[in-house]
Order: sequence, then C-alpha cells, then structure tokens
Amino acid sequence: MAYTQDTLKDTKLSILRKSWQRAVERARKPIDDKYISELNALQDHYTRSGNLEMATQVKKELEALQDGVAGFSFVGKWKVNVKESGWSGDCVVTDTHLIASDGSTHLYTIKGSYIRISYANHWDRLRIDQDNHNVLKGSNSGGQTITFSRIGG
Repeated sequence: MAYTQDTLKDTKLSILRKSWQRAVERARKPIDDKYISELNALQDHYTRSGNLEMATQVKKELEALQDGVAGFSFVGKWKVNVKESGWSGDCVVTDTHLIASDGSTHLYTIKGSYIRISYANHWDRLRIDQDNHNVLKGSNSGGQTITFSRIGG
C-alpha cells in the first residue's frame, strides 16, 4: 500500500509520532541553547586571542545550528542515489516522514542546514544548499555519498 501525506495525517500513529517529536524538541531545546551559548563564548575567545581560523570554524558550526534554511521545504518527491553502491530509488517526503518506495516510513529531523533521516539500521545526513533547494548532498552512516534530487512537489 502506498502511503500519502493525507493518509498519514489522520492516523492515530501519526498523531502519536507528532506528539513524540514535539516532546523530543522541547526536551532538546535547553541542551541546544546551552551548546549555542558555549559556542558563542568559544568564538569570542578565539576572536579575542587572534585565532581567526578556529573562530571561523566555530562560526560555521553556529550557522549550521540555525533554525533551518529560509524558504526550504523537504516535502515532495525525491530521487535518491548512493554513489558507491550505484543504488537509486524514489521516495516521498511528508511533513514528518520519508516514505520509501517499498512503503516503509522513516523519521527525519531538520536542524540548521542539515537533514538527518533515521532508518532501522543506519542514517543519512544531508546538507541543505541555500542556493539550490532541489539537490541535497551528504553521506550515510556507512560513509557512502548520498544525493537527493527533487522530482516533484
């Protein structure tokens, strides 16, 4: 059975997942806030001590933690390619899940300019390019290169 965003929207499972995701975000926020605060202090320290290379690295980390990339939506249909294995397939992304071509559903989170997709035995991490929202590149937990190319809205 192929699942669409509409069929997932009204299920009790979907409601439970959304509730869980909100609870996780609420629990994670103080941890993220502390990390960001400590990164800001570290960036100030490196800047004041003249270590601009490290200050720049910390700045990049802070930028990656910002709340998403303006105008980006992961929702839609995507072609997925794994460079090293040659594997490819399609998926549909809803507001909360990635639905693989075999019908399996997987949670994803967007944090800053990164998307993390959790599967049963591995994960993918993709970077959102501010200049091209239709191609996402990254890697999986096995170190393989992953590319998502948008093929529909």
